Amino acid sequence: MLLEDMPVAAFKIGAATRTEVVSAIAEVVSDYDDVPLILAPDFTLDDEHVLAADELRESLADLLVPQTTMLIADHATLLQPAQPDSDAEAPTLDSAISHILSQDCEYVLAMETGTHRHVNTLYSEEGQVQQDMWDRGVNRVMGLTDTLGSAIAALLANRQEPAEATREAQKYVFQAARGLGRA
Repeated sequence: MLLEDMPVAAFKIGAATRTEVVSAIAEVVSDYDDVPLILAPDFTLDDEHVLAADELRESLADLLVPQTTMLIADHATLLQPAQPDSDAEAPTLDSAISHILSQDCEYVLAMETGTHRHVNTLYSEEGQVQQDMWDRGVNRVMGLTDTLGSAIAALLANRQEPAEATREAQKYVFQAARGLGRA
């Protein structure tokens, strides 16, 4: 079955560890201009791909970010698409978000980590759209960004507005995370 043979209502892209994969994804999604694309990149590469990190960062920034409806990432990851190479000075968070939005990405969801609360701030070209705070659970949960991105993609596929979809998806994800570890 080909993608053209089924309805496509949203795309969600997570970790892509090779520039060839990013290029192939960008080519496919370019045929679907009106379909929301959620990008949740992961630059925590294993040793095999470390030498290609700058190339990967550049291909994501050049090929996928301009087609992205919403980029979801923690603060450290948000700096990556705005940094030309690993030897360059890291941009500030504000300048990184501005750079990403100037590349035709419609929204950036910046996830603050490392505190007792999850602080997620949604930005658009007009500035901060909303900020949501959630108490961090006692158990460390891996994959929250990917799960959140998938939930937002599902809600956008059902035609919710991005700000509403973001808030509803967060409620879902953080309620689910609180239930982990219960017997």
